[in-house]
Amino acid sequence: MVARDDFETLGLPRAYLLDISVLEQRFRDLSRSVHPDRHASAPAADRRLAAEHAMALNESYRRLRSPMTRALSLLAIAGRPLAETDRAEPALLMEIMSLREEVESARAEKRDTAPTLSAVDTLIQAKEAVLARVFDGTQWPVDPSALQDAYRAGVSLKYLFRLQEELETSDENL
Repeated sequence: MVARDDFETLGLPRAYLLDISVLEQRFRDLSRSVHPDRHASAPAADRRLAAEHAMALNESYRRLRSPMTRALSLLAIAGRPLAETDRAEPALLMEIMSLREEVESARAEKRDTAPTLSAVDTLIQAKEAVLARVFDGTQWPVDPSALQDAYRAGVSLKYLFRLQEELETSDENL
């Protein structure tokens, strides 16, 4: 099964680093053209097509707004989809465990957790740089070796974004 190309749906170039304001403007412009009010007097088949197109636009927009689902979309389009069961490399899992322990220790000792959150942000930025290098301005199909690098970065980001969210949420609840 070929993955839906969310970038094509929204008329945007395939890229990991997207200008969100451009994405939002493009979505608004395209959404206006398929809005139900514009097709109220159209035949039923045209109204149905407009509704389907509006749903596709909404789904693509939602996926491309999030860095993680944007990475998933690019990987799927490139033929290397990420599965929920894909696991990170042991070294990353150990690093995540260490970062969690560091945060728990800082909280127990009433120390600032910002340095640990900053370390997580740095890891995320490094993985995002890999995705940008592989996908931004790249000719398709993507080089298999580069695609494997992007896949590993995507797996890592899955874990790192989850860790970032957990740490930020737990800091807000303190």
